[in-house]
Amino acid sequence: VTPTCVNPGRNLRLCASARNTSFMAVLIMIVIPYRLAPGLLRKSIFGNTNVNFTSDGTVYEGMLHNDLPDGLGKATEIDGTVYDGQWRAGMREGFGTETDAENGDHYIGEWHEDQWEGDGILIFGETGNRYQGQF
Repeated sequence: VTPTCVNPGRNLRLCASARNTSFMAVLIMIVIPYRLAPGLLRKSIFGNTNVNFTSDGTVYEGMLHNDLPDGLGKATEIDGTVYDGQWRAGMREGFGTETDAENGDHYIGEWHEDQWEGDGILIFGETGNRYQGQF
């Protein structure tokens, strides 16, 4: 089945194809970000769910203010590293969790200006050891 593509915004392209059989319907949707300026988030058209893409391949789902992550949100980087928590003016700020896809380390705690800062727990993925305290 040949996909149909639309360009809802000048920097976002959505492609979808559907095949109907007598027993099931299959819908395939491919979201392709392209030609984005570095660090720029582009809004999608998925109703009330904000799904946004940056030029480095990060996918952000969550609240925005002035086209920047602000409030609660989840960012999945292209390598699989995931941050889920509070944002302010495009930076991780407040409480959040991060799991590093490369080594499996998991941080749960406070953030300030995109850095671990304050009370937190770091669980080392390779050993399972943990540190709890100030960062």
